[in-house]
Amino acid sequence: MFLGFTAVVTPMMSQPTELSFYVGTYTSEGGSKGVYEVKMDPKTGAMETPTLVAETPNPSYLALDSHNRFLYAVDESSNGSVSAFAINPGSKLTFLNKQPSEGSWPCHLSLGVNQRSILVANYGNGALARLPIHSDGSLGAANWEFVNTGSGPNRERQEGPHAHAMYTDSRRRFSYSCDLGTDELLVFPASPGKETPRRVKLQPGAGPRHAAMNRNGRFLYVCNEMGNTVSTLAIEGPEWKEIQSLSTLPEGHPVEGTTTAEIFCHPNGRWLYVTNRGHDSIAQFSILSNGQLELVEVKPVSVQIPRGFAIDSKGKWLVVAGQNSNDIESFGIDAKSGKLKVTGSKIGLSSPVCILFAKP
Repeated sequence: MFLGFTAVVTPMMSQPTELSFYVGTYTSEGGSKGVYEVKMDPKTGAMETPTLVAETPNPSYLALDSHNRFLYAVDESSNGSVSAFAINPGSKLTFLNKQPSEGSWPCHLSLGVNQRSILVANYGNGALARLPIHSDGSLGAANWEFVNTGSGPNRERQEGPHAHAMYTDSRRRFSYSCDLGTDELLVFPASPGKETPRRVKLQPGAGPRHAAMNRNGRFLYVCNEMGNTVSTLAIEGPEWKEIQSLSTLPEGHPVEGTTTAEIFCHPNGRWLYVTNRGHDSIAQFSILSNGQLELVEVKPVSVQIPRGFAIDSKGKWLVVAGQNSNDIESFGIDAKSGKLKVTGSKIGLSSPVCILFAKP
């Protein structure tokens, strides 16, 4: 009788909750119209047909607040801007307002300190800006701007500065930006002001694009677009030093015709992933105890020009956008090795470029 009673009161295992992610796109007549939402089966990785949730031009990069209340999107154009939307579960986003990005062709944005601002990188003229976030989620006009100067050895791609991303350290120590045009990582205080940034030089012609920080905040990993490499930077107080640079391609594969695009650390802090455009693959690295990387594998993907990708908060699924093949593919992540497993799920969408999972 005791055993029967125990069976009744033993709590059931919690069921997986529904997953969803947003997709930023390049818009065009007859093509994508803005930001889309995709539902995903948390058991199988199967994806549903994308739903348009916000009509807005060229939302090529997205950011989301930690409570799934507001979504922010760049308008990647010559007259760049950033749009704010309120999230309405189960329905379309509500447009709040739009502010100039203070530069041309903005291509990246992220939440600033305490999620009270948006940091935006403008590729066209190398300008960075901070836009305050009001209590209702709307954006104020920029209250900080910085325009970089300089160039790199590649005359076609590095004739001047090209800011490609800006982030704030999760520990609120500093903000940093990748500049493809000057082969630099620019390091600012957490809340940038009039200070001159610290300049960390990377390999000439590498073209730093995006970055990801390890869990303890001691190492930063930068994917270099033109060099098709990932650089490991050690952070010790005010000192930043490049300690390693590895190819993201298979040994012996030529760099010509290939570029990196996106980089993320797995939530468990053990693995790092980088997309290779042209080679159409995702490189996986192990993060060693000394912060350095070790290549595990270069996994082919079936999408063409894998641009953005994202990993869900539990580290179970990776979703990648095929910019040129107009589709999105999902992969499972092996819990022991971190290797990617094909799910067989692929959905169509015109010019997807950014994937962003909703917060749990």
